[in-house]
Amino acid sequence: MISQAPVKLLRRLLAALAILAAAPSLAEPVTVEVMEPYLELHTGPGPGYPATDAVSRGDRITLIKRRTDWIKVRTPAGREGWAALQELQSSLEAARHLELRSREDWTRTPTLGVAAGVIEDDPLIAVTGSYPFNERLALQGDVWRVAGDYSSAWLYAAGLRYRFRPGHRLVPMVSAALAYVDNLPRSTLVDANNESGRALRVGAGLNYQARPDVVLRGALYYLKADFSDQATEDTFSAATLGLEFLF
Repeated sequence: MISQAPVKLLRRLLAALAILAAAPSLAEPVTVEVMEPYLELHTGPGPGYPATDAVSRGDRITLIKRRTDWIKVRTPAGREGWAALQELQSSLEAARHLELRSREDWTRTPTLGVAAGVIEDDPLIAVTGSYPFNERLALQGDVWRVAGDYSSAWLYAAGLRYRFRPGHRLVPMVSAALAYVDNLPRSTLVDANNESGRALRVGAGLNYQARPDVVLRGALYYLKADFSDQATEDTFSAATLGLEFLF
C-alpha cells in the first residue's frame, strides 16, 4: 500500500509560498516607437495578469525583458509593465527589431530549480532542470537524494514534461521519465549490499508563476522500480515542492 505521507506533506507545504525575485535585464535595452493605436501593459507576462496601464501611438518605450510571448517595457513616465508580443509587431517591424518576434527564441527558455519533499516517509532533496521544445512540451532531468533510516539512495531521471495552460499563472502539468536508482544500505546493517535498478516515474503537479523568472512548483510522483537482485517490483510515492528559475 502506498503511503499517504507525501500527500499530507505537500498539502502543508503548499500553505507557504516562498518567493524569491531575480529579474535579469537585456544586455542592450531597445527603444521603439509605439505604432499601434494603444498598447496595454499588464502586471505580468500572461493574459491572466491584469492590465493596469496603457501607452498611446507615438510614445517611445524601452524593451527591458522578454518572456515567452511577452515583453517587459518601460514607459516615458518610468512605469513598467508587460506587453503582448503580438500587439507589438508593428512597432518592432518599424524599428527593424525582427529578431524579437522569433517565437522559437521566446519559448526555448531553460530552467534550473531545487526542491524538497518525501518519498514514502523518507526526506529527499532534488535538483531539477528543463529545456522546452515549445510552450507545452519540455525535456526534463533531475537528481534526487534520499536519506532514509536504514539506507540512502540516489535517483537520476530523464523524461518529458507537458504543461496544459501555458501563459497563465497557475499551470497544471504531467510528466513521465525513466530513472536509475542506486540504493545504499547503512554499513551497520548485517546485509549491506548495494541495490540498483531501473524505474518508471510518472507525475502530476502545478506550476505557479510567482514572478516573471521564478516558478513555485509542487508535484506528486508514482514510481515503479525493478531492482536487479529482486524478483519483484517495488512501488513508491513521492511529493516535492520547490522553486524553478527561468533563464
